[in-house]
Amino acid sequence: MDKTITFILDSLDLYELKPEVLCYSYFETENAINNNIQNIVTYDIGHLSFDLEELGYKIFIGYKGKVKQFYIGMATANGKELRYGHNLMKLLIGGALDNDLGIE
Repeated sequence: MDKTITFILDSLDLYELKPEVLCYSYFETENAINNNIQNIVTYDIGHLSFDLEELGYKIFIGYKGKVKQFYIGMATANGKELRYGHNLMKLLIGGALDNDLGIE
């Protein structure tokens, strides 16, 4: 079974996700990752990093009821290729992923 972590940017009520664990804080998310939980859904973007791929997680971001996977080597809607060295959280906060997620 694939390990997944989904970062929700709005309300979980908009999604049909069935997480093994739902995390509301940085520490809950840290604990879930350290315990190798297979299916994590979290509101904590502090862990949004390609380091999670190194731990075997597929990374998803959810916004407005839609979930999109982000991975090393993918091209964003802006044409930028994502690399391991990119700070995924800063890309999200800085607006570089807005077109991918439909953020206006």
